Amino acid sequence: MASKFWNDLPNFKPHEFGPQGDKMNEQFMRKLQMLRNLYRKPMVITSGYRDAEHHKAIYKKIGKEPPMGSMHLQGRAADIAVSGKDAYKLIALAMVVGFKGIGVSQKKGNKRFIHLDDREEETIWSY
Repeated sequence: MASKFWNDLPNFKPHEFGPQGDKMNEQFMRKLQMLRNLYRKPMVITSGYRDAEHHKAIYKKIGKEPPMGSMHLQGRAADIAVSGKDAYKLIALAMVVGFKGIGVSQKKGNKRFIHLDDREEETIWSY
């Protein structure tokens, strides 16, 4: 059963964050809703909460070792599909809202995503 805070999030539902999306962190989700309010466009979530098994499977597909400190494992990260100038806008607004972990995929078109998390230190990387 989803936590009651989901009722306060008009733009997101637990199932958007994976089979166990109801395990997403409340503080993270409230921050994501603030971002959505500023962004003023739908945000398509491509990955949210991951249990350890799912996390390993994702990295096995691409032939890499999974980072065990992933914020996805804590329900404190989301990957958002985005393309073109919307990627720049989303990143700029994410920093205003206070997201400190920002990963930018180098894929083009509808395959691009932006990873956002609420780690303690500012970090940016590309995939």
